[in-house]
Amino acid sequence: MITHLTTELIHYQDNLYLLKRKIKESLNPKIDAWKEALGADIMLKKDEYLYFLEKIQDAQIIEEGEQIN
Repeated sequence: MITHLTTELIHYQDNLYLLKRKIKESLNPKIDAWKEALGADIMLKKDEYLYFLEKIQDAQIIEEGEQIN
Protein backbone atom coordinates (compact mmCIF):
# COMPACT_ATOMS: atom_id res chain seq x y z
CA MET A 1 0.00 0.00 0.00
CA ILE A 2 1.33 3.42 -0.97
CA THR A 3 0.38 6.44 1.11
CA HIS A 4 0.95 9.95 -0.12
CA LEU A 5 0.94 12.71 2.49
CA THR A 6 0.89 16.36 1.56
CA THR A 7 1.58 19.33 3.76
CA GLU A 8 0.08 22.71 2.99
CA LEU A 9 1.57 25.78 4.61
CA ILE A 10 -0.23 29.13 4.73
CA HIS A 11 1.39 32.51 5.34
CA TYR A 12 -0.97 34.85 7.22
CA GLN A 13 -0.17 38.09 9.10
CA ASP A 14 3.60 37.48 9.17
CA ASN A 15 3.15 33.96 10.58
CA LEU A 16 3.41 30.54 9.01
CA TYR A 17 0.62 28.01 9.62
CA LEU A 18 0.16 24.32 8.95
CA LEU A 19 -3.20 23.47 7.40
CA LYS A 20 -4.83 20.88 9.64
CA ARG A 21 -8.15 20.59 7.80
CA LYS A 22 -10.29 22.38 5.22
CA ILE A 23 -14.08 22.06 5.55
CA LYS A 24 -16.90 23.46 3.42
CA GLU A 25 -18.73 26.20 5.30
CA SER A 26 -22.07 24.87 3.99
CA LEU A 27 -21.65 21.81 6.25
CA ASN A 28 -22.09 24.15 9.25
CA PRO A 29 -19.30 22.60 11.33
CA LYS A 30 -19.05 23.27 15.06
CA ILE A 31 -15.99 25.48 14.87
CA ASP A 32 -14.87 25.30 18.51
CA ALA A 33 -15.18 21.50 18.53
CA TRP A 34 -13.15 21.19 15.33
CA LYS A 35 -10.47 23.61 16.57
CA GLU A 36 -10.07 21.60 19.77
CA ALA A 37 -10.10 18.20 18.05
CA LEU A 38 -7.51 19.27 15.48
CA GLY A 39 -5.33 21.29 17.85
CA ALA A 40 -5.84 24.32 15.61
CA ASP A 41 -4.81 27.77 16.81
CA ILE A 42 -6.88 29.73 14.33
CA MET A 43 -9.66 29.29 11.80
CA LEU A 44 -9.82 31.35 8.61
CA LYS A 45 -12.59 31.58 6.01
CA LYS A 46 -11.99 31.98 2.28
CA ASP A 47 -14.59 31.51 -0.41
CA GLU A 48 -16.80 28.62 0.77
CA TYR A 49 -14.15 26.92 2.94
CA LEU A 50 -13.05 27.11 6.57
CA TYR A 51 -9.34 26.56 7.13
CA PHE A 52 -8.21 25.18 10.49
CA LEU A 53 -4.57 26.11 11.06
CA GLU A 54 -1.82 25.41 13.56
CA LYS A 55 0.81 28.11 14.01
CA ILE A 56 4.36 26.99 13.30
CA GLN A 57 6.54 28.32 16.09
CA ASP A 58 9.87 29.94 15.27
CA ALA A 59 12.82 27.59 15.42
CA GLN A 60 14.96 27.88 18.50
CA ILE A 61 18.70 27.17 18.48
CA ILE A 62 19.80 25.00 21.37
CA GLU A 63 23.27 23.96 22.44
CA GLU A 64 24.37 20.34 22.45
CA GLY A 65 23.22 18.63 25.63
CA GLU A 66 20.59 21.30 26.36
CA GLN A 67 17.09 19.96 26.94
CA ILE A 68 14.10 21.18 24.96
CA ASN A 69 11.12 22.32 27.06
